[in-house]
Amino acid sequence: MSNRNPEVQINALIRVIGDDLPTQLTALQTAYADGIALDNIKKFYEAAQTRPYNRPACVIEALRSVPKENAEGIRRHFIRLRLFVESLKGMKTYLGRSLTSSELATKKLQRTLEGIEIVLENNYQLIVDSVPQASQVLVRDVPYDPVKMPKGPEGQQELFFKDGTLLLEVLVSS
Repeated sequence: MSNRNPEVQINALIRVIGDDLPTQLTALQTAYADGIALDNIKKFYEAAQTRPYNRPACVIEALRSVPKENAEGIRRHFIRLRLFVESLKGMKTYLGRSLTSSELATKKLQRTLEGIEIVLENNYQLIVDSVPQASQVLVRDVPYDPVKMPKGPEGQQELFFKDGTLLLEVLVSS
């Protein structure tokens, strides 16, 4: 495994999240017990997307790499994981509480990012086919973007979508 190119770790992130997130989302739905359904990620992208289709979608891309800084040969890859979720326009009621589309999109986003964080905590070495692809994955920041409502053709149901980001530092030893 080359530790110079973050592509190996990006592919491992896609595999680990794709494999483990559905179970974690089910556990979160049970824990919150408010009827809000969390959808599995439908599409992973490895390059920036302004409006990805097939939401929930996840963009995982390298931001930068820092060469080894010590005798152990640790390289640091800084990777952005950006998640996009959506909800249909209108009010929804969950456990007697009405939520707007933007509130629902926000809850879905925060809970799905929580699920991804738990998956990465449980598999911090990004083990794929019994082989660790990283020494450690650290979540460094979780910024959220405001809710957006894209313009659509008249008569089409309008969607609200929201995105948030996990900024990751992936440590890889040589």
